[in-house]
Amino acid sequence: MNPPPPLAVTRGTERGPTIRTTCARRRLFRDWKELEEQKEELTTVTAVPTRNLFLWHGNLRPDTGPFAGIIFHVILSFPTNYPATPPRVKLCSTLDHPNVYGDWICLDMLQAEYNHDAFVGWTSAYSVTSILLQLQSFLFDAHIPQLDSEGGGYAVAHVQPVTIAHAIDAARRFVCTLQSHDGTVVQHTQAKPWPPFPPTRPWMAVTTTVTGKPVGSRAVVGFLPVLPASLYSTHLFSFLGPKELLTVRNVCCQWRRIVVTYNLFDRTQIKCFHSKATLNDPIETILGFGVSVQYYGGGGDETTALKEATSPLDLLSWHAFHVEQVRTGVWGGADAAFDYFLPLVFNKHHAAKALPVMEETIVRIMRLCKVPGEKTSSGITAARTRFFRPHMAFQLLTVLMNSMVVRLMKSSSTPQEVHSHTSEKALEGYCAFHHLLLFFAEQYPCLIDIANTQIDSFRNNEAARLKINTPNLGLLLVSLTLSNNDWGAIMKPFVMETLERNVRWNFQKDPGLRDKFLGDDRRLDRTFGVSITSLRLLMFQVYFISTIGRPSGTSGPFDVLHRYEKRLGKPTTAQKEDLLMNAKKILAVCTWNEFFVRIGGTVPTKDRLIGILKYAITSSERKGYHKPSRTNTRGNPGGGSDYVRRRGYVDHRGGDNEYTNFTYGSRRGGGNSRNDNNRASSCQCTECLRRHRMRR
Repeated sequence: MNPPPPLAVTRGTERGPTIRTTCARRRLFRDWKELEEQKEELTTVTAVPTRNLFLWHGNLRPDTGPFAGIIFHVILSFPTNYPATPPRVKLCSTLDHPNVYGDWICLDMLQAEYNHDAFVGWTSAYSVTSILLQLQSFLFDAHIPQLDSEGGGYAVAHVQPVTIAHAIDAARRFVCTLQSHDGTVVQHTQAKPWPPFPPTRPWMAVTTTVTGKPVGSRAVVGFLPVLPASLYSTHLFSFLGPKELLTVRNVCCQWRRIVVTYNLFDRTQIKCFHSKATLNDPIETILGFGVSVQYYGGGGDETTALKEATSPLDLLSWHAFHVEQVRTGVWGGADAAFDYFLPLVFNKHHAAKALPVMEETIVRIMRLCKVPGEKTSSGITAARTRFFRPHMAFQLLTVLMNSMVVRLMKSSSTPQEVHSHTSEKALEGYCAFHHLLLFFAEQYPCLIDIANTQIDSFRNNEAARLKINTPNLGLLLVSLTLSNNDWGAIMKPFVMETLERNVRWNFQKDPGLRDKFLGDDRRLDRTFGVSITSLRLLMFQVYFISTIGRPSGTSGPFDVLHRYEKRLGKPTTAQKEDLLMNAKKILAVCTWNEFFVRIGGTVPTKDRLIGILKYAITSSERKGYHKPSRTNTRGNPGGGSDYVRRRGYVDHRGGDNEYTNFTYGSRRGGGNSRNDNNRASSCQCTECLRRHRMRR
C-alpha cells in the first residue's frame, strides 16, 4: 500500500489559506511515506488516510498487558494548518482510563497550549508515526505520568477486571465502514482490521550468501565491484534506509569503511523538523538553522557590533521559515526563538543553490555592524553596508562557533550532568558552522589573510592583546581554524591575557584576593575557585580547536573542508564519543596542574604560578581592566583606564619579560628583581627610561 506522490507546488504561487492547506498536504504525504517505510518494524500500530487526506483511520494493538492482541480503532482528524497545530484523536471504543473522557484523550502531546514549555506539549517535529507510538504507550501502560499542573505523579490504570473485560468486549464489537484513499469502500472489524497490520514474521538472523558462502568472507570479496567510494555514497547507498545500511555495513570491510567515512547513517536524519523535507526533495529545498542575534547597545540605527549569536540547532527548511513563518525550534520557548534563517553547506550542490540566501541573511544580520578588515578611503572602518562582504561571514560565524562551546559548558557543571544528546548537538552545531566558515574561506581567500593577521598580531604585538583591540578571546581562538598557526603559537600570551582579564571578576567574587599578604596556598586555591568557569571555557575552547577545528593529521583548513564534504558537515561517531569523554574530564578538573595539562602546557612550579597570578593583577591594573585600590593608585601614573586612553598602551615591560612570554618550567635570568629591572631598561621609550633612572 504505497502512498501516491505528493502534489507538485510551485513556490510563490500560493496565497492565503491555500498556502497552509498545501503545506499541510505535503507534510501528510511525507508522514504517510515514513509510516510505510517503517511498517515492517511497526507491528503494533498502523494508520492510513481515507479519501480525505486530512482524515486518517488507525489501529492500535498492544502486545503486552491485559489488552494484548486486542485491536483498538482510532480516528485522527488533521487541521488545515498541520503540523503547526496537532490533530484531534478519537478513540472509537470504550476504555476505562484516567486520561480518557468518552472519546477524547487528554494527552499533553496533543495539546497546542503547552507548546511554550520545553519538552511538554505539541511540536511540529512530531509525525503520525510518533503520535501512534505515543498513544500505544500512553493508553495501555499501567502507570500513567501526570502533568505538574494536574498534581504530578502517576495514575494507576487497568486494575479492575470488570472494566478491562468491558473494554475488550467493546473493541471486539466495534465495526466501522469508510472509504479508503483509493475510493474503495472498506469495513473495519476485529477479525479483519482496516488498515491491516503487516504480517508477523519470526525474528531470524539475516544471512546473505553468494554461491553458498557468506558475503563477508575472503573468498567472495573479489567478486564485489570495485567502484569509487564517492559513487557508493552519493548514488548507490543514498537510497537506502537505516535498516538496509546495517546490512550493507556488514557485507565487507570496504563497504563498512564507506558507511563510516561518509556518515551514511546520519544522512538519513538530515531533514526539516517542521516539513520533513530532505536534501533529496525538490530542487528548491534549502536546509539550515534558525539564528538569533544580540548587539552591543541593542542594535539600533547607529553603527554597533555583534555581541552574541545563538541557534536552537534544529534543522529547518527555507520554505518553512519564509512561507510557513516558523520562528522557533522544535520545543518552542524564548530560548529557541529566532529571527533569521542561515542555510548550511552539506554538499556542493546544496551550497550552490543556498549561497544567495546565505549572503542575504548575513547582510541582514551584519548591516549595522562594523565590518572588520574593510576600510573606507579615509581609513575608517566601513559600516552599514547593504552589500555582502566576506568579512561579515567571518565575524558572524566565529561568534556562532564560539557560542556552541559556551552552550556546552553552560549545560552542565559536573561530570555527571554531561549528557550525550547535549554534547552531540553542540558538536553538530560547531561542525556545521565551521563547515560554512571553511566554505566561505574557499570562496573568498581573503578570509585566510584576516585570520593570519589576527593571530600574528596577537602573538607579536602587545597592544593587539588589549581588550579594546581583541574584545573576545574566544573569537580569536576560532580564527585559528583558518590560520596557518596552531594553538601552541599563541598559548602563552593567550593564557596570560585570560588571567589578566579574570582579575576584575575575581575581585568581585572574592575581595580578599586584593590582599598583597594573602598566603600563597590560599591565593592559588581561591583564585582557581573563582576562575573555574573561565578556565573551563578555555579548556573546552582549546579542545574544540585542536580536536575538531584543526584535528591532527590534517594539512590545513581546506583538508578539513574536504573531510566535511565527505560526511555532509556532520561529526563522526568517534568525535561524538571523544567529546563526551573529554567533557566529563574537563568538568572534573580541580587543580591548576590539571588545567595546564588540559591546555597542552607545561605545568609551572608553585612559586612560578604565584608570580604569574600576582603579575596578572599588576598588568590588569595597568591596562585598566579593573580599578586599583586606593593604596595602590597614589602617585601611580600607570594605574587606571585613564592612562590607557590618554597615552595609549605601551609595553613598559620589555620584550623579554618573563611573565609576558612565560615559560612554565624555569625562570630565565634568575628571576630576581634586579634582573627584571635590567631587562626593563632594554625598552628605549621615554617612560621606561624615566622609570629606570628613578630606580637607579
